[in-house]
Amino acid sequence: MLSLQHVHKTFVDRLAGKGVVALHDVSLEVQTNEFLCLLGPSGCGKSTIVHLLAGFEKPTQGRVAAGGVEVTGPSSRRGVVFQEFSLLPWKSALENVMWGLDIQGRPRPEQVRIAKEYLDRVGLKGFDHARPHELSGGMKQKVAIARTLALDPEVLLMDEPFSNLDEQTRNRLDVELLGTWQRDKRTVVFVTHCIEEAITLADRIILLTARPGRIQTEFRIDIPRPRSIFSAEVVRIHKEVLKSFMLCCAGDREDLPEPAR
Repeated sequence: MLSLQHVHKTFVDRLAGKGVVALHDVSLEVQTNEFLCLLGPSGCGKSTIVHLLAGFEKPTQGRVAAGGVEVTGPSSRRGVVFQEFSLLPWKSALENVMWGLDIQGRPRPEQVRIAKEYLDRVGLKGFDHARPHELSGGMKQKVAIARTLALDPEVLLMDEPFSNLDEQTRNRLDVELLGTWQRDKRTVVFVTHCIEEAITLADRIILLTARPGRIQTEFRIDIPRPRSIFSAEVVRIHKEVLKSFMLCCAGDREDLPEPAR
């Protein structure tokens, strides 16, 4: 479904005359309907991978593909949910979800029907006419998720979507997201800093090193859902992931040479 093949990414500051190597020789495949979590220290390139898969950025070197076709720009087949809610403050929840459908040129009755359906799916039935300032942080993110799901993407790219929320709200949204994924079976790439969240959600966890990001290791989570964070198996995996996480945080690797252009 998705792949990165020997991808390097350098961000160049032309005014300063230097660059920052974000990713170094990253190769990764994401299977159809897989729930993949990207985990690693701040600045390791997790969001960069999402932006490459979304088509917002191009690799300095290497190849990014979706369905075997090179990614050259954004596509409605790959929906993105960001850390910030990015809602239009003058529009209602319903109108925010309708916004992408309107851009696609859908007839207005169809826009309303689909938007109401997805607001209901994320637990916001009855909040159609609420403006963003009238919604809690968790409710705003639900609107953002509904807006993305309404476009019916094959792939859902989620860049730390719940990191700004309190722990109780984040845990609840994790459960609701899993329910949506199990019902609709989309491919999901989910960025997080939280080991417990990754173990709760993922089929597979990819752990990245400190910058420049490289794949340190991967963990396959073959535990039936729902998963209790107190179960012996989850505690065991948590210890393994934490140990590897601490090792990859021990020092950065910015001494690596920049890839040839």
